[in-house]
Amino acid sequence: MAVEEVRLRLRRKLEEMVGVDEADLLMDRPPGGWGGLVTKDWLHLELSVVNTRFDAVDGRLDKLEERMTSLEREFRALTWKLVGTMTGLFAALAIVIKL
Repeated sequence: MAVEEVRLRLRRKLEEMVGVDEADLLMDRPPGGWGGLVTKDWLHLELSVVNTRFDAVDGRLDKLEERMTSLEREFRALTWKLVGTMTGLFAALAIVIKL
């Protein structure tokens, strides 16, 4: 049985079940037309664009992480300097109070 014969039988069955307009819509084209269908090539192209954008963002995030690590080291060093200075000041104050 030829493909066209099967399509014709299917169309007739659909016309009986859902009506002529609905059968036309189901058999002739997808909703929105053939141009609205997503192809593998189009999907691969879109995914490659998204991956390129993510790679750029990932590079910026790596730089940000390096800067944050550097800031953390600086804050830690400043904290230890502050603790040392405060300890020295308290010790000097204790000596002055005892005199």
